[in-house]
Amino acid sequence: MKAIILSAGLGTRLYPITSEIPKPGLKIVGKMMLERAIESVIDAGIPLSDIVIVIGPENQFKQLLKLIEKKFSCKCTYAVQEKRMGTADALKVGLSKVSPDEDIIVLNGDVIIDKEAVKKFIDTVRNQPETGFLAVTDVENWHHFGVVLGTDDGRITGIIEKPDTKNNNFVGINAGIYYFPSKYLDAIKKITLSKRGEYELPDLISINLEKGNEFYYFKFEGLWTDVGRPYDLLNIHEELMELEKNSFDIKGDVEPGVYIHGTVYVAPGAKIRSGAYLEGLIYIDEDADIGPNCYIRGKTYIGTKVRIGNACEVKNSIIYDGTHIAHLSYVGDSIIGQNCNFGAGTITANLRHDNKNVKITIKGERVDSGRRKLGVIMGNNVKTGIGVSILPGVVIGNNSWIAAGITVDRDVPDNVLLYEKNGEKQYKEK
Repeated sequence: MKAIILSAGLGTRLYPITSEIPKPGLKIVGKMMLERAIESVIDAGIPLSDIVIVIGPENQFKQLLKLIEKKFSCKCTYAVQEKRMGTADALKVGLSKVSPDEDIIVLNGDVIIDKEAVKKFIDTVRNQPETGFLAVTDVENWHHFGVVLGTDDGRITGIIEKPDTKNNNFVGINAGIYYFPSKYLDAIKKITLSKRGEYELPDLISINLEKGNEFYYFKFEGLWTDVGRPYDLLNIHEELMELEKNSFDIKGDVEPGVYIHGTVYVAPGAKIRSGAYLEGLIYIDEDADIGPNCYIRGKTYIGTKVRIGNACEVKNSIIYDGTHIAHLSYVGDSIIGQNCNFGAGTITANLRHDNKNVKITIKGERVDSGRRKLGVIMGNNVKTGIGVSILPGVVIGNNSWIAAGITVDRDVPDNVLLYEKNGEKQYKEK
């Protein structure tokens, strides 16, 4: 049995966070999503040598693969999906790296799934290797996903994409973990383009059902999250912090005079300077430099080589690698990309005056985040001047600069300098 992990997605709805790191490479509580998927398969008894990773053609995927190989200390087998023509096309690309007589486990490298659930799924299919299996789960917003129909004895009768109403035979949504016996895979040649112009993996199940090949659903409980939008990152980050806090440990350098009230992970090479006050569930990654005299609270992830300096407060946020928040600033319920630099007194507001949910613009559409508290979504290589204020739900694009004293109340595109002239905000291309 081989495993194919589909990891070619860029994560465009997560932009600008994913401009330099593809979605499967985003860290959540110190681990890349693809890394988590690989670990779940290995823990279920499939070695890395029997895993094929399908990646995209862009250079950032090659960089991601290097990071994965460094994490697991060995070379990975991979295949490149040159054109994103759907999940069935991605599987077809992955199958080019395995023997045609191999049975295949398929899962997504950019969905967070409970490790134990993956293990139970793979253990189940090992006991019934002649029939297909699909993992299903239940979520509140089921109408946003492919819905699986089935019988009480576990057989799948059909799959409906994003229905308006819940069928009586509803057994769950497609959780994106498949098992295909080798004899089922030849039907991939019969898949035609969907209305979205893609080759869809659920169609491989439908074609096999039409041929009389049985598929069973495997219903599991536990964590399952499709990280589609920036606020999803914050939500799953908070949930995983709770689930993984028992593994937190202090391995870095903590000076005398640091106050820790909560559960904190300090990675090797990280330094916490005197006067820092840490409260809550906090993960501080390698070579981060925290303090002196700062306040880190809530469920906060601080990435590698991040600098948090004097009189700063960071609350319930994700700060990605190489960013400097050096003095007199506040970051709350925010996502900050790589290699940003905050001028003194930069403040991110995270709460509307009317206490309503914060809205955010994603791919041109105004969306309710479902969060009462949400700060800024900031891309990579952003710089703010002194005394900058950023209102809730603002998205700041990559490589942009915000001049001193500006109140940012609208999204900022990539590669601009935002400044004021005669009381009017101006955008100048860099």
